[in-house]
Formats: sequence, structure tokens, C-alpha cells
Amino acid sequence: MSTTTTITREETQVQYDPTVPRGPIETELTFYVPPSDGSVPFNYVESPPAGQPQRNYNESKHRVTVDDIRGHESEYTLDRDAFQVFSGVSSATSYETFDNDDDVKRTYYPEVEQFLIDNVPGVHKVILFDHTIRREKNVAASRGPVNRAHSDQTDRATEWRVRLHVEDPDEAERLLKGRYRIINVWRPLNGSVQSSPLAVASAASVKDTDLVAVQHRYPTRTGETVGVIYNPDLKWKYWSGMDNDERLLLKCSDSQPDVGKRCPHTAFVDSRTPQNAKPRESIETDHRDLEAHCHTIIKSGDRDERTRFQNELTWELARHSVAEELVLCPALERYLGEGSVVAKKIREQHQSIKNQLKTFQTMKQSDPRFDDHLRALMKDFDNHIKDEETNDLPKLENALAGSESRTLAKEFERAKMFVPSRSHPAAPNKPPFETITGLLTAPIDHLGDIFRKFPTETRTPNPSAQGGPT
Repeated sequence: MSTTTTITREETQVQYDPTVPRGPIETELTFYVPPSDGSVPFNYVESPPAGQPQRNYNESKHRVTVDDIRGHESEYTLDRDAFQVFSGVSSATSYETFDNDDDVKRTYYPEVEQFLIDNVPGVHKVILFDHTIRREKNVAASRGPVNRAHSDQTDRATEWRVRLHVEDPDEAERLLKGRYRIINVWRPLNGSVQSSPLAVASAASVKDTDLVAVQHRYPTRTGETVGVIYNPDLKWKYWSGMDNDERLLLKCSDSQPDVGKRCPHTAFVDSRTPQNAKPRESIETDHRDLEAHCHTIIKSGDRDERTRFQNELTWELARHSVAEELVLCPALERYLGEGSVVAKKIREQHQSIKNQLKTFQTMKQSDPRFDDHLRALMKDFDNHIKDEETNDLPKLENALAGSESRTLAKEFERAKMFVPSRSHPAAPNKPPFETITGLLTAPIDHLGDIFRKFPTETRTPNPSAQGGPT
């Protein structure tokens, strides 16, 4: 049996609310939508070849109920549900172990191997071929939670994995004649999980027609992952407040017939999560999204995809800038002694960004200045990010009480619902005049968004139609 292990880690915050959300939750999950032309779905892991999009399929969001299995752990098994949970698992690892891949392999890998042999019936050989440390924060330095329903391996990809990771070809062929499985061992690192918990769909509720093989194209080989089509009959579960001594086993593939073969899973947003550090996290999450959009535009060789992400980047950056001026800048002025100076600096940085965005938002893909202009725009934005995240946001975070942080986070998200989605550098950049101008301009921008292309066809570009913070 081969296995991969996923570890989730949440960075330490200055202020911390230990409340753990429990019980069922209605939330929004993201699902796979097949390519409109009926072609084989694919995703490039790195930069695609010239003329190819990063991926050729779409996504859609649907509201589902995710039930909490806390207190009902024994009701779920690997063979029926393709997931199973365990408590009270001892480990010689420390928080620092997971800062170094060599330490992970030296200390944690043997623990996982023995744990699987002891707890999964029929296992006599374990090969650990990968581990991923997911950090919800500081995602530039690691991989963040995957907010898309998926499974990691198809049956064919699992067979390839056996041949890839078993060094002796004859042994690989012998193993392929018996039962072989890929199981993901999921655990937290830094205490009870409060945000971005993992939802899993019981294999007993999954139909073959819900799953689609997606080519996962690496530079030197092609693997396969599994996209999940929305089906209201899928039974979604999560294990509230998973702690360091708990393990969630997720089966990605199983060669044995008549058992649960794989467990679709995804991280999700729980609206009940404490938000004492949310202002900083919320704004930094916007920063990471904008950086990702820029990267997609630069790397893509497909004009249609570039246009879609050009509109997405404009939509996000325009709203982000105005929301900061309406919410963040007044908060800095209110809570920090030097807040007026800091707010003035941010508004000046935004003005430069707005001027460049005004030009960029209407540029044609055929314009030879397109990429250079985007790079210049994002260079200014990168400088703004570094300054804000290194200096301004930590000072504000330290000055806020938990309740004030939560209120500010909601105000920031709410502001983005009603502000313009295109750049208007001539507009005022201070309330109340910015608020009035935004309320007059935003409906025109939002109407225009209806006729623009965006990366996700099924989502409404108008932010006011997507629901506010809860």
C-alpha cells in the first residue's frame, strides 16, 4: 500500500480565541464543471505550453450541509466510507519537526508507516511517497488549503504510482496482482483546527458519474486527479476541532471491488470561525489572490484565459483598494497614534495603483505593452503589500481587541460588496465623498461586469449578488 500524508498548520497569532465551531454547518463548496467543448479535462502543474490555458475546465459553487462526526467517530470505516478517524495517537514529533523535510521523513514517516500497519487491516507493506504541509496563513511560503472538491488519484494513476515508487519492477507487478491502496493521513500540527476544516464525502454516497478523471500535467509526466461534479445526494462530513493527537485517513484509491474506493474532500469556510485576527488575514488573503491572478496572466498562452483573469484582477484590485480606503485607513487613523500618516501613505500608494489599473483594465491582449504594464502594476502592488503586511497591519492588529478585529473584518468584506469594480483614479479617496461616489459608480461597473468574461463562468461577477459576510 502506498500513502501520502497531509499536515495542516496554523501560524501562531498575537491574540487567540480558542472557540472551536461544532455541529452541522451550511456552507459553500466548489465543484468541477466539465469543459464546454467536451474535450479531455486537464490542468498544468507548472507553466503551460504556448497557446494552452492553465486548465480547460470550469468550477461552480453550491451550498451544502456538512455534518459533524464528533461523537460518532466509530460509525465510519475505510471500507464503507473511504475515510476513518483515530484519536489518542502518540507522536515523537514537535511543532518544529515540520519545518524541515528531512526531519519529517526521519521522524514522522516511520510513525505513519507503523500506524497504518497497526490500524488498516490487510496492510503488510507501506510506501510513503509524499507529504504536504498546508498553512492557511503565509501561503506564499507553503501550500494553502485546497478549496475545491476533489480526490487525489484515479485508479490508473494509482497503478502508475505503484510502478513509480516500487524500485523492483517484478515486485511492483506482484503487488499489482493483490490489493493496493493509496491512503492520505491527515493531521493538524498546532492544536485544534478552527478555520478551513476539511470536509469529506462518504464513499457510500458517491456515484461513479460524480467523478471525472482530470489530467495533471507535469513537465515530464502526466498523472490524473479526480474532479467532483456537484450532486445534492453527496453526504458531506467533517470532524470538528481535530487536534494534534488525531488522524483522519482518506482513501484515494482501492483496487479491491465492492468497497468504498475513494473519498472526495475539500477545505471549506466555516462562518462560525473566530475572527480575532481576521482583519490581517482577510486582507492578506486578498493579496495572495491578486498575486495568483497576475501569475496566471503572465504564464498563460491562451488569450481567452488571459482576458478572463485580466477582468478578475481588475475586479479584485479595484474593490480591494477602495475597501481599504473606506475601512482600513479610518481604522489606522482611529487606533494608531501615527495612523493619519500611515493612512495617507496607503492612499498615495493606492492612487499610483489606480492610475495604472485604469490603463490596464481596457488594454487589449494584442497590445505589445500588455505584459510590461502588468508587471509594472504588480511591482507597485508588491511594494504596497510588503509595506502593509510588514509594518501597518501588525501594528493595527496589536492595537485591536478581539471584538474590534471581528467587526473590522466584516466591515472590510461588506465594503467590497458595494464599491466600484473598475478603477476610477479621479474619484475621491476619503470618506464620506469616496463612499458617495462609490455608491453612484458601483452599479454601472457591476452592470458592465455582467457582459465581461471571468475565470468562473458560473459565478456572478457583481459582488453584491454573492451574499455578505456572516
